[in-house]
Amino acid sequence: MTAITPLHPDMALQGDIAILKGGPAEGEYAFYALHAHPQFICGKAWHHEDRHDPGDMDKYVVRLQLHDADLWLSSRVPEEAADPSDPEVASPPPVAGSAANCTADTLKNPPWSPWQTYIFDPGK
Repeated sequence: MTAITPLHPDMALQGDIAILKGGPAEGEYAFYALHAHPQFICGKAWHHEDRHDPGDMDKYVVRLQLHDADLWLSSRVPEEAADPSDPEVASPPPVAGSAANCTADTLKNPPWSPWQTYIFDPGK
């Protein structure tokens, strides 16, 4: 089941980065391995609670989808912290992914969380 919660009120997209403002620190999602499915864009993201502290990050599986004028950002997060030996940490992650090789819905729960959906309303 997917939970729906409001997204950070001040999210701005700049290329493959979503910048989160208004909290105790400026956070970000750095998207990569993006690929298209019929109803949404899917991929991965490094989530930084503080974008100015690059070591403070978690690896997410993400989906971006437009619903009317709203942007829905859905994510799954592993229970464990990011592994410093992850090859996507040590070298630049792939820019593009592949829908044919997408595993977003087959990741085990746990350690991966169920999908959680956040809503970004561009009018607010």
